[in-house]
Amino acid sequence: MWKHLLAFVMLAFPLSAGAASVDLAISSGDISFSEELIAGESLRIYAQVSNVGDEDVSGYVSFFQGSVPISDSQVISVRSGGVPEEVYVDFVVPSGSFNIRAEIRGTDPQDENADNNVAITKLFTPIKDDDRDGVANDADNCPSNANESQRDTDGDGNGDACDADDDNDGLSDDVEEELGSDPTKRDTDGDGVADASDAYPTDASKSAVPAPVPAPAPAPAAVPAPIAAVEPEVEEEESTETVTSEAEEPAEVAVEIVQPQPAPEPTPEPSEPTLSPGSSFTFRRVSWNTYEFTTIAPEQSGERVAWDFGDGIVSSQRVVSHTYRRSGDFTVAFERVLPDGTRTEDATTVSVPFLTLQNGIVVAIVSLLGLLLLVGLAMIIRFSWMRRSSASSDAADAASDSDTEDPADQSAIDVDDTGGTDG
Repeated sequence: MWKHLLAFVMLAFPLSAGAASVDLAISSGDISFSEELIAGESLRIYAQVSNVGDEDVSGYVSFFQGSVPISDSQVISVRSGGVPEEVYVDFVVPSGSFNIRAEIRGTDPQDENADNNVAITKLFTPIKDDDRDGVANDADNCPSNANESQRDTDGDGNGDACDADDDNDGLSDDVEEELGSDPTKRDTDGDGVADASDAYPTDASKSAVPAPVPAPAPAPAAVPAPIAAVEPEVEEEESTETVTSEAEEPAEVAVEIVQPQPAPEPTPEPSEPTLSPGSSFTFRRVSWNTYEFTTIAPEQSGERVAWDFGDGIVSSQRVVSHTYRRSGDFTVAFERVLPDGTRTEDATTVSVPFLTLQNGIVVAIVSLLGLLLLVGLAMIIRFSWMRRSSASSDAADAASDSDTEDPADQSAIDVDDTGGTDG
């Protein structure tokens, strides 16, 4: 009886035991990324889909970041018993932790087993690398500037890619480029004088501007010898009188021209340290155009100090001496950032005077004015002498004219003398 019943069941339902199944499968281990997870980076998410059923099936995969849809993959056809097919979508890595969910959809024929159609990955924490140089922000000495080498010439914690003064010599890289000096060497020409204090940073034979040579005093103007005016002799009947009128000789004037020499101005003594308005640093004048700045707060590991001297030069030293190359008022800005993000900012104004004999331009102007004064004095003396000489010559000519008589007048006098005897 039971044998007949079993045979009947097997004959009645032959397909239930040997029926073909439709089943695509995906797992979390089948999901991967094309590149390292760096926040903000564009990459691809890949997933492998396997056909574990007995029939060929087509379909696609939908990807989600958590519950937020990313995109749908291309449609694929997976052969029964064949190799897995790979699908992908493009993805931008977020800045926070995330996971990926992949779901098989749109199967044809209809998938008969939904239990293996969804895969969820673990949480991923992306690397924060804003400049995309392969170095994480927390280990990058220039997190906003790509510098894979992490080169830091002066060892101040700021990489050369973002350090305005690579060699920390007080001259910014831009200024050194204009001067032709090496921004990675404190002393480009190797003469023992740092570039910031060297007037000729690329010439080892000299480092300071020579003092200007005073202009030589002009030679005294030559005084011409006076000319004596001689009147002609006039003969008369009874007496002969020679009248000589000589121009008055002007007294010789001895002129000694002395080049005025400006009294040397003493080098100003270093001033006492002055406290900044925010009490963050002190500053004092070392010389005419040089100041020294000192951070007051004790040094902490990992702190960052930045100075901006107001003339295009910056520094990151705690104690720094800066020489200005021109006169004027300059605003010195100070910033200190601690490892915990605490920021201190302060600023003050320093002055570099123009009217000082330590300023080569002022010395040149004073020398030129002195030379012009001497030339003017010489011209005044010469003009005065010429006027006196001209006046003496005119007086001599007038005397000569009054002593010389007209012959017609003399004849008239003779006629009058003889006519008086006619009777």
